[in-house]
Order: sequence, then structure tokens, then C-alpha cells
Amino acid sequence: MKNSIFLIIFITFQVHSYGQNLDGLYIWSGEIKGPKTDYGIVEIKIDSDSTYTQTDFSGYKADFDDRENKWNRIVRSGKIKKDGGFYLLTEIGNRKNWHLVKIRRNKLVIYGYKKKRNGKLKKVKGIELKKASW
Repeated sequence: MKNSIFLIIFITFQVHSYGQNLDGLYIWSGEIKGPKTDYGIVEIKIDSDSTYTQTDFSGYKADFDDRENKWNRIVRSGKIKKDGGFYLLTEIGNRKNWHLVKIRRNKLVIYGYKKKRNGKLKKVKGIELKKASW
């Protein structure tokens, strides 16, 4: 009895002390529609100091092998803040540009808002970025 109580306390402590490792590189790629693009890549690199760097590539799939030279590239960086069951990724220097995300074991899910008929906003799932490394 004494050993089983110790074991239960030990397992409970281990479960609560195990933190989620957010660090890593998360990537999404797929077709997008635009006047000067038909393919895109989104990379979000999360560092241990609660910062992130987001790099968006867009261009033509035919130029995929030479994307560093021919594709449009946008780089943003910001801070990560826990907000309930979600995380807020807020761009540095532009507080109006933020993402609501959920970070799971091997993926990062970006959420957006859709306006309903009654005028209220509904949270909807956007894109899923798969964890690539770390």
C-alpha cells in the first residue's frame, strides 16, 4: 500500500513536470492563388527564448529549385505568449499583426476568425505546419 501511494505520487509528479517542447522549425507548403504566384512555403522557427521567426516564400512552382533567387520572400519576427489553450504570435513592431495558434507534439495549427451571419466571430482552423526539426 505504501509503495503504491509512492508510485502514484511519483507518476503524477512526472506527468506534471514534463513540459511541452515548443522549439523547432514548422513548415507548410502548398498551392496558393495569386497574380504572380501559384505555390507557397511558410516556415516558422520557434526559439527557446519565446521568440519566433516566420519566413514566407511565394512564387511559381516551375521555379522551385531556384526559389532563393526568383521567389518573393517575407521575413517577420516576434514574441510568443501563452493565452489559455492557445499561443499568440505577435510580430515585433506591428502589434496588429498576430496569429492565434495551437502547438501540438509535431505540428503547429494556425487559427483564424470567420464572421457568422449574426455578426459574431467564430474561431476556425487554418493551416497546419508540420514540425521539421529539433
